Amino acid sequence: MSELFGAPSGDIAAQKLREDALKSNLDAQESLGRIALQPVEVQLKQAQTRLAGAEAGAKELATGQAAQEMQLEQDFVKDPQRQAQMTFAEKLERQGKIATTDDLQDGRVPTLPSEADYFEKFAAYARSRNAPPSMLTKITDKIATIREKEAIAAKDQAIAYQDEQKGKAEQAKRVSNVASAAAESPAAYMAIMGNPATSRLLPLKLLTGDYNADLPMLKAVAAAGQDSLTRMENLRKEADDVSKDKLRMAQKNKANADVVRQEEEFQWRKKDAEMKAKHEGPYAVGASEANQALEESRRVLSIKRHLEQYPAYPLDDKTLELGKAYTAPDGRVGVYSKNPSTGEMGLSFLPQYPRRPSGVSAPKGP
Repeated sequence: MSELFGAPSGDIAAQKLREDALKSNLDAQESLGRIALQPVEVQLKQAQTRLAGAEAGAKELATGQAAQEMQLEQDFVKDPQRQAQMTFAEKLERQGKIATTDDLQDGRVPTLPSEADYFEKFAAYARSRNAPPSMLTKITDKIATIREKEAIAAKDQAIAYQDEQKGKAEQAKRVSNVASAAAESPAAYMAIMGNPATSRLLPLKLLTGDYNADLPMLKAVAAAGQDSLTRMENLRKEADDVSKDKLRMAQKNKANADVVRQEEEFQWRKKDAEMKAKHEGPYAVGASEANQALEESRRVLSIKRHLEQYPAYPLDDKTLELGKAYTAPDGRVGVYSKNPSTGEMGLSFLPQYPRRPSGVSAPKGP
């Protein structure tokens, strides 16, 4: 047959040749494409291998640091010097007992340490053993958190105590005043005893109704009321002082935690700058940016170290400590003391104290 479905045999053959040629061309292009992608695929596989290695390294590092931290704490607990320094209450606590006055021959009440005391000693021990910065940051952050919670609890306790004692103090004052007034004269005594509003404040079961016979008791009641007021005021001041001490300790530990955290960042910035200078060249953009970040971290670290030693001047004068050095808003350091000329309290600026490093007034912790 010279025709196949109406088409000449030559046309069919030519069409098949064109299709075969096109297919060969496409196959060749596909092969070239695969060849061209081979370096990219190799790089991708290498990147995936590096990523997997980095992730494994990070996990290994984290595991290693956790193991190091656990080993350090175990060594710290077993350390002979640490055992010698343990408080009496701590030793009994490790034996599953609570220290009481019955455990002491001289009757002294043991001072139970704060939970933060243990971690402060552990932090000092970890530093002596060259613990990694990340580990020290974790410990100091924990100390700061504990101290902050203790300060809040102490403040709440002081406020609650003041509220509780306020009514008692007012009652003691009224009783003392009435008893004192009744003791002034027989006429005053009769007037107070005849008034139910005032007589109910006195210990009527202990009184006879005779001025001369009751005078010693009235004086005793008046004195006891004043003693009670003085005692409650002293307890109030004591609770307030404990609250202030807890707050100062919390601020101190917070400042130390800020320094340790910034030291960790500074060490990381330093290593980053060294690595980029080594691999990218000292004048590369990445190396330059890393150096700028390093210098900024160094500057912030110097400021935080300064504020740890010389805290910023507090807004609440009640938290000031006599004889302590503070940093004024203009950067100068002064000692809180009484001005001998005016008798007023304030900062006495002395030249031997350093000024706050320039930059920011009070850097915020991350």
